Amino acid sequence: MGLGMRAFFGATLVAALVMATPAIADSGPRVYESAHDDEITEGEITIDLAPDQAYAIASDYQKWTAIFPEIVRVTVTQQVGVDARVSLDYKDHRNNLHFHNDPKAHRVWFENTHSRADMWAELVFYPGATPNSSRVHARIYADVPGAAGVFVSERTLRHARTDRLRSDLGNVSRYFAR
Repeated sequence: MGLGMRAFFGATLVAALVMATPAIADSGPRVYESAHDDEITEGEITIDLAPDQAYAIASDYQKWTAIFPEIVRVTVTQQVGVDARVSLDYKDHRNNLHFHNDPKAHRVWFENTHSRADMWAELVFYPGATPNSSRVHARIYADVPGAAGVFVSERTLRHARTDRLRSDLGNVSRYFAR
């Protein structure tokens, strides 16, 4: 995979979970391929925070630099209701994202708007098994269509999505364990 594609996955899929999820249970995140779509990887963790509180943190884009140390700066370029345009700056690149969140469903959803790949992600905060806990379900979709897709196998994409999801959930776990 070339440097451009690595940068895409190192940034875009990180962004997919930037809003991600508070504290991971001792067993760590459960990461798996979707039973319905080969281009989606899913993950789940349980956190000790109610869904509305977790959603409020995930939808506060300025908190992402604290959650994910690789993000240097977050710039909200436009926000109207549940829609936002957000730029994430890393040391060596920038990701531009479009968010369309759903507060009632405690869902954060976004797509990358400046990439050769098609990519979107969502995080949904469901009530957990115990009071004031949440089951956090994350999904990342990534595909490289057209001619560029010839050079990136589904296996490579699957490994990139899986590795990114595990890494990001680890960052989130450390943030909320403080």
